[in-house]
Amino acid sequence: MSPHRENKVVAIAAGGTGGHLFPGIALAQALKRRGVDSHFILGTPRGEDRWLDEYGFEYTRISSTPLFRNLSIRTVNSSVKNIIAVKESLAVIHKLKPDIAVGMGAYTSGPFLISCYLSSVPFVLFEQNLIPGLTNKMLAPLSLHTFVTFEGTKLRANSIHVVGNLIRDDVKPKAKSKALKKLGLKGGRPVLVVIGGSQGAATINRTLIDAFNTGWGKDYSFVIQTGIKDYEYVSSIFREKGIEGICRDFFDDMGAVYGAGDLYIGRSGGGIFEALLANLPLVLIPYPFASGDHQRANAEYLEKKGSAVVIDENDLNAEVFMRTVDALTNDKDRMRKMAENSKGLAKHDASDVAAGIILEEMGVK
Repeated sequence: MSPHRENKVVAIAAGGTGGHLFPGIALAQALKRRGVDSHFILGTPRGEDRWLDEYGFEYTRISSTPLFRNLSIRTVNSSVKNIIAVKESLAVIHKLKPDIAVGMGAYTSGPFLISCYLSSVPFVLFEQNLIPGLTNKMLAPLSLHTFVTFEGTKLRANSIHVVGNLIRDDVKPKAKSKALKKLGLKGGRPVLVVIGGSQGAATINRTLIDAFNTGWGKDYSFVIQTGIKDYEYVSSIFREKGIEGICRDFFDDMGAVYGAGDLYIGRSGGGIFEALLANLPLVLIPYPFASGDHQRANAEYLEKKGSAVVIDENDLNAEVFMRTVDALTNDKDRMRKMAENSKGLAKHDASDVAAGIILEEMGVK
């Protein structure tokens, strides 16, 4: 590390879900390549420790928790915890003395970035979704820069940069042959990558099991990420039905997962950009209770771009699922066109572009 970069530190408020944490890790990787350290600020525990420990980044927890908009005891409790989180954040800032802070849009960002503002610490924001969340809507006018994934994102901000979603170095897709070998797949069949997000998706898991129970699935290889809660049940049916492929609660090597795939099936949060980087056609099932219905907006955007087919969760059942997947995989021309449309929607250099702008604000060359 060169002398003029010593003690430079960026505080990254992230966590809550993988869609908010993983882009933060991608940014931290890009900053590290330029000799600048990152320190993560997390809220109430949701399993993020595992990933930050694995990637070697330090972190501090504050009491921030999701805000609820209905009038209830839960809303009062969350408000109290977030007030406490502001006080804790002020102490963290005093100790850490960050040169700049970054908010990844999760609920952790609010209390910490408010404390940064009160402490005269400059900050920037990242918005992964087409429809911005409440925290970013409130804080964007105060941020130095706001980085967005979609061209159509509307925010009242000082400086907006369309950089795409930030993707971790190790998630960038491996070559098909290497990916198949890594996962122990034979090849020769279409590979369906079924991802319920970092926490899993019970509705998608149940639909998949219902489809397997009809005898469907023998024409495919599957790479299924179930999440922790459904893993035992889904994996037992997977084995019982003799389905070809691999089933895990969570995959560490997502570069192999996406590199092996021919079709992505899953939610439409931030993880879709990892699939787009592999130029995969998408079958998207938006989570209907996402804040501001942002997953639906993401999915419809990609459907209009010709890279996705969208199934509303209210319409989802085994028959619709099987019909949609079979229709796509039997139409090679459509699959090729969708894959071609996916190209360019995920930007390979998003992390480095964003890191460069942040470092310029810090006076780091």
